Amino acid sequence: MARLPCRVLVPLFSRPVHSLQRKRLPSHSTQLGRNLTIASTSPFVYKLIEDVERLERYRPGGFHPIYIGDRLHERYRVVHKLGYGSFSTIWLARDERLSKYVAVKVCAADDAVRQEADTLSRLSEADPHAGSVNGRGDLVPAVLDHLHLGNLLLRFPSALDNLSEEELYETYGAPEPEAVVREDGKPLEQGVPLHVIPPVWLGKPCEDITPSDANLLLADFGTAFRPSTELRYQSYAPLEIRPPEARLEPTTPLSFKSEIWSLGCTIWALVANRPLVEMVLSTEDDVTAQHVDALGPLPEEWWEKWAGWNKYFTEPNAAGRPIEGRWVWSLEERFEEWVQKLKREEGMATLNDREMEAFFKMVRLMLKFKPGDRPTARQVLETEWMREWALPERERLLK
Repeated sequence: MARLPCRVLVPLFSRPVHSLQRKRLPSHSTQLGRNLTIASTSPFVYKLIEDVERLERYRPGGFHPIYIGDRLHERYRVVHKLGYGSFSTIWLARDERLSKYVAVKVCAADDAVRQEADTLSRLSEADPHAGSVNGRGDLVPAVLDHLHLGNLLLRFPSALDNLSEEELYETYGAPEPEAVVREDGKPLEQGVPLHVIPPVWLGKPCEDITPSDANLLLADFGTAFRPSTELRYQSYAPLEIRPPEARLEPTTPLSFKSEIWSLGCTIWALVANRPLVEMVLSTEDDVTAQHVDALGPLPEEWWEKWAGWNKYFTEPNAAGRPIEGRWVWSLEERFEEWVQKLKREEGMATLNDREMEAFFKMVRLMLKFKPGDRPTARQVLETEWMREWALPERERLLK
């Protein structure tokens, strides 16, 4: 990985990363949305521009303004925007030395840049065949608080490098700058960009991607950490996959079993094409309530730590029932509505009873509330659904 000045990183992995943008799925309105508590929001300083980073982050200690045509490190010329997050913006740039397109990650000044660089450096030393780091037998996935669909990417075909900038714009669309304007009409402060750019989408419809094209990458290790060298109690994973112990056992450090919860939520989202919990305007209390709706009662001692239980249930224990008027969906009802029903409507084969039972058994095991009750990664691979359906299907597709 090469390091750039002005808080800029170029995470090249073994080869340049060509896409850091996932196509967003259409939202679906469901009855669950009626039960959510509307979260309060702070006033905006700038007029709203859709599909761009939070403009208030352009401040001392925050984002660094980048413009199309900027040359970074006298080597990387910015040609388009790929995406953004809470702690960085991602840009498509042309490596003028190697005549290739690369992804450039521009981190916020207050972000833990060196931690991410250390994580990437350690992972780059791994032997992909031996499954070890530096030959010491350490497992390659020795970092936590990282795995979710936003960090799973497809490597773009190398043919992209053959396109000129003009051909790139003709194929995928040119940057479309949108002016940044303050709500109060005052001039922009120093360090705030005059305009921002929505990301380009370099993806393909899923039905057009063959298994041989599905070269997956893990990206964005900004909040990942190594439990062997650091104890962490706060999770930075997206709320929809955040392990419940991060909130309800705040004095217990996160562990590899915490990542099993996130993996279980990610597998569900891949199969169901949407997250396990409804996230529109959801608060932490909303998510905890949906966990109980789908998975059953919390451990007894967790009810005592959950101050907001009375907005959703009649009692703070396993005997509690949803308060009157609150719509509750079980795990099975969500699967029927989001997977089986849609498959039937599209004329696709549904999961048979045996596979569905095996899938629920695996997911419920991975989504046990207490971390110690969850399986290891190896045990997940040894579940019936993995052995009888997922892994054989993977082998079939790769032939």
